[in-house]
Amino acid sequence: MKKGTVTQAEWNEFWSDVCDSYIAVTGHTYEMGRVLAEYCMRARIVGNDSTILDIGSGPGIFAIPLAENGCAVTAIDPAAGMCGVLSREAANAGVSNISVVCREFRGFVPSAKYDLVLAAFCPVMREPDCVAMMEEMSGRYCAFVLSACPDASEFRKALWQKIFERPCDAELSAEVPLAMLLDRGRKAACVSLPYAVEICRPVEVFEHFYSRYFRLFGGAGKKVDAVIHAFFNDVACDGYIWMRYDKNLSLIWWEKNG
Repeated sequence: MKKGTVTQAEWNEFWSDVCDSYIAVTGHTYEMGRVLAEYCMRARIVGNDSTILDIGSGPGIFAIPLAENGCAVTAIDPAAGMCGVLSREAANAGVSNISVVCREFRGFVPSAKYDLVLAAFCPVMREPDCVAMMEEMSGRYCAFVLSACPDASEFRKALWQKIFERPCDAELSAEVPLAMLLDRGRKAACVSLPYAVEICRPVEVFEHFYSRYFRLFGGAGKKVDAVIHAFFNDVACDGYIWMRYDKNLSLIWWEKNG
């Protein structure tokens, strides 16, 4: 196993390489984004003319549905491949009110404050000063988005055990951002939003994704690829990985002066 942490440049290269398979492998779908957008509209966190900063936007799973509701979205992500997918999918959806910024979030200086600053499934959520950075760019609301198991991450956990012969580190849970908010005296609302996931993709899509993923941690070579190949062929049906499951999206939102 690789010693030391994975660099941001390595993560950016990885996400760019697997950008087209991100949705299939993670289960983070545009339907999930629509569920979140509908809730934000109902709860009046945003309106049709709101401005939103989407941190770590990936392929636009939240940016595109929010833009479809009339919001002006700035989507920021350091992985060029993800930004390319977002731009392509936004064009396919006929959405033009998204500004794509391909860079790191830290150090980004917006021209004006946003009505909502949103961070979903991204490393910045682990950083001690992330709440302060988000609030600095927000005119009113901020939000974290996390997902809950069971989902496709069970594949990662099982493969990590097989390849490195030890359990993988726990994924980010709601307790981490909630503790950060408590430390700053913020009163946050936490809601669970259910949605359904259905995935059917060739087994090679999953093999490529996880081969690239484990390479980040030193799990590379023919032996590792053989383990990944055997694992997915055991769960495949006629060369495809098919999954249908219910998933919950955790949304934590707060008013910056609340």
